[in-house]
Amino acid sequence: MDNSENNETLEFDLIDAASLRRMGSLLWRNAWIIALAAILTGMAAFIYSRLQAPVYQASAQVLISRPSMQSQIIDITQSMNSQQITQTYVEMLQLTSVRQAASDKLGFPVETGKIQISALTNTQMIEIRVENTNAQRAADIANTLVDVLIEKNEEIQSGRYISSEENLNAQIADMDQQIVDLQSQIKERSTTMLAEQKVSLETQIDALKSQISAMQTEIAGLPTEQANQRRGELEQLQALQRSYENAYAALIVQKKPVTNDDEQLTQLEKTATLYQQIYLNLLNSRESLRLARLQNTLNVAKIDTAQINPNPVSPRVSVNTMFGFIVGLLLAISLIFARDFLDDTLKSRDDIKRLFGLSTLGVIPDHQTEQTDGLFVAEQPRSPITESYRALRTNLEFSSVDHALKTILITSAGPGEGKTTVCTNLAGVLAQAGKKVLLIDTDLRRPKVHQYLGLGNRFGLTDLFLRQGGLADVIQVYEGPNNTRYEVITTGAMPPNPGELLSSDRMHAILAEACQHAGIVIIDSAPSLVADSQALSASVDGILIVVEAGETRAEPVRATLESFRRAQAHILGLVLNRLQNHHNAYNGYQSGYYYHGYGDENRIEEKKNRLPWQKKKA
Repeated sequence: MDNSENNETLEFDLIDAASLRRMGSLLWRNAWIIALAAILTGMAAFIYSRLQAPVYQASAQVLISRPSMQSQIIDITQSMNSQQITQTYVEMLQLTSVRQAASDKLGFPVETGKIQISALTNTQMIEIRVENTNAQRAADIANTLVDVLIEKNEEIQSGRYISSEENLNAQIADMDQQIVDLQSQIKERSTTMLAEQKVSLETQIDALKSQISAMQTEIAGLPTEQANQRRGELEQLQALQRSYENAYAALIVQKKPVTNDDEQLTQLEKTATLYQQIYLNLLNSRESLRLARLQNTLNVAKIDTAQINPNPVSPRVSVNTMFGFIVGLLLAISLIFARDFLDDTLKSRDDIKRLFGLSTLGVIPDHQTEQTDGLFVAEQPRSPITESYRALRTNLEFSSVDHALKTILITSAGPGEGKTTVCTNLAGVLAQAGKKVLLIDTDLRRPKVHQYLGLGNRFGLTDLFLRQGGLADVIQVYEGPNNTRYEVITTGAMPPNPGELLSSDRMHAILAEACQHAGIVIIDSAPSLVADSQALSASVDGILIVVEAGETRAEPVRATLESFRRAQAHILGLVLNRLQNHHNAYNGYQSGYYYHGYGDENRIEEKKNRLPWQKKKA
């Protein structure tokens, strides 16, 4: 149980380490692209920032507070908490009417996108930030917005009570006018009564004076006893006269009626007293309304005036440049990983093992040469390329431990993947090892073996189908330097029906004769796009499939493998051909190890001095 868990953990660690190495290799191969993208985006951000006009910022703060005393009159603001009230004024500052009022005061338009209004957290303060290319204008806009907010607040708050106050003022004015009218009527009625009472008193006083004078004359002519009796009446008349005279004097001095027995005047005075009481009540109501307005009006106070800030807040050249650099870096890395994820071409041994579960018997580095240069393994036996072909030969020998490999079919999923190059050079290293090798070109559609080896193609394999004869009649010999000698059967004339020929009994007989004639037979077949290789698959001991590193896609190879498996063919493995240095799938095996001591130091120096994106010299 523990061993199983340890094995699973070890496998996971190996997979993870391999993935990390692959990712690191991918980034290292494309390091110049990443660096170039980062530099270009950083430079673009720098140039763009430098071309932008400097923007200045000014800020002002206002405080929104409730009145110290709350009115007993129910008001909507009493049910709102401080944050709700503050947020209400934040929204008010964003109204078009407020901006328009500020624009009218300043004489230039106020842009909405340049204003930031926010309520400071856990406070009743509002901060107004204004950005403008002119530092003075930024401060003026912020301060003007505060002034407009204060004016709007007073206008809105007073508007809630203005109708009631106007109604009370109208009633007070009307009551005042009625009181004035009543007082005029009272004054007029009092004047009339004063004149009437004056005339009445004057008449009564004159009558009393006449009576007193007549009685005095009468008393003077009466005897003493009768005169004494009449003097008592005289004294009463004189007392009455004095009372009338006192009343008259009071009437003249005070100009008020002595008696108020007039019902009309009494009614007028009562009405005037009532109207005065109503007037006083109206005055009290108006004062109560004004007090309630003051108690329920929210206070908007400017606590910090916006000042001119000489330092621009944007563009921040250094920050923008760094941001552009990072964006370019991340974008390049993302695109590289995306391209790698979408790229299903085969690039390494790991790809082949992961996708198909097959071994990679050989990894052949790229060695683009002209066809007139001769066979590569013969011309350059000490090259690491030649060593890679020898490694392929060794792997084939190990794969034939259980059963001998007399015939090996070499094909590819598509054209142009280098199968003919692999065939000719593999035959060369086998011949160098002392084996008797026969190379047969069965690509009856686009033969190239004769071109690579510099042989003729006037006769060849197709001649064996046209007439009776043996292999000796069509065999040619390739002889190259460094003991590179093997036999070759080219295709000969192009037939109209290559598929039928290769699947015929005659072809099986030819292969049987070739096995008896040579120690090992290498067959260069057409790509698996056509059925030629499938027709030969049952007659050979093993099949090698050549794939071009970084070019061959996985799906054609999968289809090729499926077709061979349906034919129950023996697939030996795959050969990863034309491996570029940047694929790094050869694990550095083609580096100085092969060159050291083999007299090819110039190539080592050239390899070291060449940049990753520079092509190898021809």
